[in-house]
Amino acid sequence: MSRVHYNDEMRLQAVKLVLKGEKSATKIAKDIGVNPNTICRWVQEYRKQNNLPTYEEERRIRKVSVEELAAKNKDLERKLKQREKELADEKETVEILKKIYKPNIVDMASLLANGHDRGVGISGNPCTSLCDHETEM
Repeated sequence: MSRVHYNDEMRLQAVKLVLKGEKSATKIAKDIGVNPNTICRWVQEYRKQNNLPTYEEERRIRKVSVEELAAKNKDLERKLKQREKELADEKETVEILKKIYKPNIVDMASLLANGHDRGVGISGNPCTSLCDHETEM
């Protein structure tokens, strides 16, 4: 049985498929008729030539990243709960203030309806409070 030699482009395609996770080294080896160890060797050579982490280093990095992400996620969930509580407290404050100031808003509306907006108070006297305009005498 003669040895088959694959050009650099074919090797690179196989390596990229493995590194992207699109196909396993075993599947590619079976497809092109080589030993899976050959594909693994091509991948190792590619990683070394391009200063990429080894498979073991990559798994370790991925594991640390997952742990870090889990910790960050937990922290963000805690902050979200805190913000939701703050928002609920603020909404409650707004509702309380609405109840307190609602009568005053109604009073203001009646003042405006009775000419207060024209510089005349309820009693017909010139307006001196609650307005920024000057009254003419």
